[in-house]
Amino acid sequence: MHMVATPQRKVVAVSPRRVFTVEHLAYVALAALSVFVHMWALDGRALHHDETIHAFYSWTLYNGQGYLHDPLTHGPFLYYWTALQYMLFGDSEFTARLGAALFGIALTLLPWLMRSDLGKGTALLTATYLLISPVALYVGRFIRHDIFAVTWELLCLIAILRYVATRRVRWLYTFAAAFALMYVTIETSYLFTLTLGTFIILVTLWQVNRRLLIALGLYALLAVGMLKFLPAHNGLVVTQGADGQYVPTLDAQGQQQWLPLPLVTEQQALVVRHQGMDDLLFSKTGPNGEMIAEGYFSKLNKTLFGSDTLTIHKVNNQTLQGENGVFLHANITGVTVLSVIFLALMIWLIWLRRNAERQSMWQRAVQRAGPRTLLPALNSLWSIHGALALGLAFVIYALFFTSFGTHPAGVVSGITGSLLYWVAQHDVQRGGQPQHYYMVQLLVYEPLLLTVGIGSMLAGFGHLAVQIKRGAALTARRMAPGLLGWWAGGSVALYTWAGEKMPWITLHIVVPLTFIAAWGAMVVLRWAFRPVGRRLFGAQAAPTPRQERRLLLAYLGAFVLVALFGLIQLTRAFVVSPEAPTGSASTPWLVFSLLLIWLALTAAYGMWHGPRRAIGGLLIAVGLLWGAYSFRSAWRLNYQNGDIPVEMMVYVQSSPDVRRVMLDLSAISVAETGRMELPIMYDNEQIWKWYVRNYTFKSEFSGAMAGPAAENIQAILMIDSNWNANTGNVQGFVEGRFPLRWWFPEQEFYRFATMAKIDANGVPLKDRDGQTVMEPAPFEQDSTIGRFIRRPYDAKTLNELGRYLLFRQPPAQLSSVDFKVYVRPRYAYMLGLPANNTQNPAQVR
Repeated sequence: MHMVATPQRKVVAVSPRRVFTVEHLAYVALAALSVFVHMWALDGRALHHDETIHAFYSWTLYNGQGYLHDPLTHGPFLYYWTALQYMLFGDSEFTARLGAALFGIALTLLPWLMRSDLGKGTALLTATYLLISPVALYVGRFIRHDIFAVTWELLCLIAILRYVATRRVRWLYTFAAAFALMYVTIETSYLFTLTLGTFIILVTLWQVNRRLLIALGLYALLAVGMLKFLPAHNGLVVTQGADGQYVPTLDAQGQQQWLPLPLVTEQQALVVRHQGMDDLLFSKTGPNGEMIAEGYFSKLNKTLFGSDTLTIHKVNNQTLQGENGVFLHANITGVTVLSVIFLALMIWLIWLRRNAERQSMWQRAVQRAGPRTLLPALNSLWSIHGALALGLAFVIYALFFTSFGTHPAGVVSGITGSLLYWVAQHDVQRGGQPQHYYMVQLLVYEPLLLTVGIGSMLAGFGHLAVQIKRGAALTARRMAPGLLGWWAGGSVALYTWAGEKMPWITLHIVVPLTFIAAWGAMVVLRWAFRPVGRRLFGAQAAPTPRQERRLLLAYLGAFVLVALFGLIQLTRAFVVSPEAPTGSASTPWLVFSLLLIWLALTAAYGMWHGPRRAIGGLLIAVGLLWGAYSFRSAWRLNYQNGDIPVEMMVYVQSSPDVRRVMLDLSAISVAETGRMELPIMYDNEQIWKWYVRNYTFKSEFSGAMAGPAAENIQAILMIDSNWNANTGNVQGFVEGRFPLRWWFPEQEFYRFATMAKIDANGVPLKDRDGQTVMEPAPFEQDSTIGRFIRRPYDAKTLNELGRYLLFRQPPAQLSSVDFKVYVRPRYAYMLGLPANNTQNPAQVR
């Protein structure tokens, strides 16, 4: 904006015209590409088991059957959002994933809002990589909660930075809405809050008074000490006898065994996870005083403070007896009391204690800070706008968790039920993945982030520390690298620690790593390609920009040619066929030679234009190679192997035969009845509920059928565990057997092989928790990743790893759970089944 004088000598403000720049064109292109890659072939594969749960519950909500929050299926946002897609566009596999795809598109373009805080180049680079990221694209086309949660997390960070920079209240309300929507999406919100909260607390205390950090450190040490060293709350190991009574289990010495009880057992978490229509905040009794429905607060009280009677708990395949409750654990009670005391002390020191001028420590710190920095932004929250933002967040939270007022107890269970269930799942460790799981995922799909992101994360911490040490005003632009680095580092640490590990959770690590890696890359490139006065050797004048571009292109071209040559040679060495020998023993030398050639090229480039240019050129070359690898991985993961678990991200997937069989049955129904009225039966496998939802005449059975199928039944769907129980009930049907779910051979690829440690008497050793002590298995029995870590130069291991990275050939065959479809013989040809494959042909009807 600039000022001009009018003929009447009045000064008016004239806004500059908005110019459509190359940057705008780039974002338009990114938007178009993002829509294409997220929408194309969105319904090209069968719904994953978890996807069918989310799609079906959304469908029941869409059909007016209501919704009841249950942490087992995470937060309510996904179901309402997907039901909206059904209402607008009808229910199908495409519309089931449409809501996730729209958020995937939004995630790709959100870096636009951070251009002022990160720089235009960093924002554009981030958006570009999010477009081709294998993990972001896959999860962004997958109906699970994670794509929604990560988008809300990113919007929270954007709102913080924009509010600090502009102090516009719209960003305060944006943060409140995004934060609340994140909480009504999935329980990962607790980890994000911990990450974000610790960053703000540490930076704030540093600016208010650095000595407060000493107090915080002492508190942390005491809290960790209490959690680790205070006596554990134990339960008695028991066994259920023939009479149903539980008796103590004695060890080898004839002594009773007492083992630690989890903070919250899974059974306790299930009690407070949700409430029914008649389960109100207070208990409901009948006319004779009998309990009809126990109030939610009563259930919560038992989970937090224990019940009056001894209870039975299932822990790690053992049965423990004992009264349990969160605050019966001495370490939890101790940390709670310590936290209250510490919080009260901090409030007194920062806000209540005043100096001679009647100013608090907080007021003095705010006055010292600049006008557009973090502390004044936090101080402004004590206002009507801060109260309204808090109210907005609570309204969103309450509306979703109470199912828009139909289940009032949800206003409490939305936090307590979700949090306690999530804590219980930490010990259950759903997925049972090892600690290094996400590092392997990044190695396979995001090697660029694994290399550039970790270094950039450390640089982001250093950048923030330098700004604070210099006493510079902590503006949004100066704070952003440290905040992004903290988000990335916190995500890596917390999700590695968390008990539940799943492939889609990798997105929570990939997105922050993408932001900080883009920032770090741009910092290096700006440093590397600053103008230079003279060449490194000789007294020649500085090269012209045209000369520099030519030499850079020559270096990149040579680098890529060497990479292509190496790829050809490695392909020959790996031998694509899985039945072939393990490949060439020269593979380690070939890899080492490629590295030496690349280093020599980089050194030669640096001799002409200096070490800074060499580092910048190397970063660009590596980025191009790994970027091409990421694009190829994204393409194969999403459009070639999306329903084939040779991909670690696919993990466990419904096979293509599921979708083909269900489409064939739909075609039969339409051909025979003109609509979806083919009489069909299905067993208790969850996936069928989604695929038969629109059949008019359908019936479900659990395990064994009540008897032979009625004459009007034309098709039966059955999982392998129910085949034997129903052999006599499917007479006269033609059967076809297909894989229902198949999964990745994780044991052979990335898990570390272990074996029981044996003492001198040949007896397996036990630890203090009663668990068998394990030790590494011999090298030959270890997985591919395990052997690579132990001997990275082993030719067989390198060939196995190379086959997987380049051709997605796992070191073992896929395993599966199968299903059978039974149809009348006249329909066999439509499913590609032989008509003579009939159960008891004499009874064919």
